[in-house]
Amino acid sequence: MTQHSKPISKSVAMSDASLVTSWYNQNASWEHNRLIDNQLEYSVTMRVILNTLSHFPNDQLLRIADIGGGTGRYGMYKSSHHFHD
Repeated sequence: MTQHSKPISKSVAMSDASLVTSWYNQNASWEHNRLIDNQLEYSVTMRVILNTLSHFPNDQLLRIADIGGGTGRYGMYKSSHHFHD
C-alpha cells in the first residue's frame, strides 16, 4: 500500500463486484466470442493450461474446477478433448 492509497471498504468492493457481474451478464455473448477474435490470448492461456496438465501422469484421474473461466470457452476445449470436470 502506498503512502497515498486508502483501504477499500467492503461496500466499495461489493459494488465493484456487482458492476463486473452486471457487465458480464449483459455482454455474455460478446465475451464468449471475444476469444475467437483474440486468438493470441486464447492460445497463450491454452498453452499454460496444457503445459500445467502435462506435469501429471497420463493415467492419473484429475478433477479440474473451471473457476472464473468466464463463459466456458476453455471448458469447451476440455470437454472436446476428453478432459472431465
